[in-house]
Amino acid sequence: MVNHSWYTVHLRPLADDELLARLEALVVQERENLIEVIEHLMEIDGRDIIFDKGYSSLYQYCRIKLGYGEQAAYARIRAARAAVDFDNVLPRLRAGQLHLEAIIRLYPYLTIENQTEILERAQGATTRDILGLVAELGGG
Repeated sequence: MVNHSWYTVHLRPLADDELLARLEALVVQERENLIEVIEHLMEIDGRDIIFDKGYSSLYQYCRIKLGYGEQAAYARIRAARAAVDFDNVLPRLRAGQLHLEAIIRLYPYLTIENQTEILERAQGATTRDILGLVAELGGG
């Protein structure tokens, strides 16, 4: 059995309600951190400073320097670019109304004219729902 000393000492003694409350607070903090990462990527992408640091792309920088896996790097860059192009993306992500998967799947189908309607339809949707919406929008 693996020794989880921190876990055992710090989490095991918590009452169920306290454990759940702490997890929920961590998820809010995680979402806020994700927003900040995306905002930083937006600015870095706009400045094109990655090339000066020896990276061939923002993706390569996220993979090598930041240590993200392929999907995590792709998702954050795609969300950053969607947020630059469409002003409804970041506030909905921040509020927890959209998840990262929804943003990266819907981004190619968003326009200035349809962003509000599509993002409203995507609020609270599961990935399966998002895939259905993508298919409806012509993404097969």
